[in-house]
Amino acid sequence: MTTATDRFHRRSDPLAESDHGAGRGLGSPLLWIFLVVLLLGAGATVAWIRLHNELIALDVAVDTQWKQVENQLERQNDLLPKLTAVARRYAAHEAEVFEKLAAARAAYAGASADAKPRLAGQVDGVLANVLALAENYPELKADQQFRDLSYEIAGTQNRIALERQRYNEIVGMLNARLRQIPWSLVAGGMQGAEFYEAPRDQLADPELDL
Repeated sequence: MTTATDRFHRRSDPLAESDHGAGRGLGSPLLWIFLVVLLLGAGATVAWIRLHNELIALDVAVDTQWKQVENQLERQNDLLPKLTAVARRYAAHEAEVFEKLAAARAAYAGASADAKPRLAGQVDGVLANVLALAENYPELKADQQFRDLSYEIAGTQNRIALERQRYNEIVGMLNARLRQIPWSLVAGGMQGAEFYEAPRDQLADPELDL
């Protein structure tokens, strides 16, 4: 039975009531664990999205920059049949060189997007052999049309070299990210890109993958 004294003590002890109410507000330890796990999960999700989007942005940048390279390669490839036609007039027995250039151009034109950077380098190597014929054929070297085409190709190759450098820089960044933690953990099935390598020896005779 509650007496008046008991009721008086309860009303006169606000600290005890406060402590009891605070305990109810804090909740159980399981609630705190749930909140911590929820916050950690949200943070991990945000980090995953940010890192994955960085890889996507680099992948898109590779494709965009390759289009800049390809624009210049198309300008160069448009000139190659004219160059070959002029060179054949003076060096007809160098048919093997011209056939390899035609084969390299055909291989590049029919290649997948992933293989084109490698095959573009092979076209560059064979083209260097065609241009080098002028050293052995003075009449070819003196031909005005051949000289004009050579200068135009040289200017295009300078632009290709600039775009190739930019492309290779982005490819290097993408390929490095795909091997580095934490990016490698969120890459999924994303693949790296091939570099567009310039021929090491402009007079080399590259083997074509036909």
